[in-house]
Amino acid sequence: MSEVVNRKTIIRPAKMNVFLFVAWTIKELSCDAQTKHGCVITSRRNRILGTGYNSFPRECDNESLPNLRPTTPKQEKDPLGNKYPLIIHSEINAVNNCIHSPIEHEDGCIAYVTGQCCFNCFLHLWQNGVNEVYEIDRGSHMLKDGHDEKLKELLCSKVSMTRHVIKPDFGFMNVPLGDAHASGFFHTELEDFKDLINVG
Repeated sequence: MSEVVNRKTIIRPAKMNVFLFVAWTIKELSCDAQTKHGCVITSRRNRILGTGYNSFPRECDNESLPNLRPTTPKQEKDPLGNKYPLIIHSEINAVNNCIHSPIEHEDGCIAYVTGQCCFNCFLHLWQNGVNEVYEIDRGSHMLKDGHDEKLKELLCSKVSMTRHVIKPDFGFMNVPLGDAHASGFFHTELEDFKDLINVG
């Protein structure tokens, strides 16, 4: 067999890191002013089936709804003082936005989430055919719930669900972000993006 001459060796990033970065980007569409989340669901063949971010129900006027956590008991009870009952989580939106139902994929699907899922979302992902979840460890205790963690462990022990809590490596974005900066696509200095691209 003759040697290929018109070829350059390239190193591609791990698909896990790429899909987590896509979820990290999609979270910017969230209308939540404090905690933005994104989710990407793929098939086992790495086809993106759906994406989602935490948001209010469709057709709502986002400007007329609270997008901050309640700070007083009165705000907690006031429908216009508490964002929590009104926000749909990114994982549920991603399932709802899938072009094909994940349950149709016999070998299961993978969800990539920008933080740790609540148990309700974790259960929703499983029920809709997702059997592997990658959650970014954002180092925030606010996103952790001990009771939820135990329930997720219990579910994984009872069904064929796999969970990974990781710190991804977004370093592969150094080159494309540098190219975008050189092309004039940023209205700020690239220095502002250092925290983002060095998450891992």
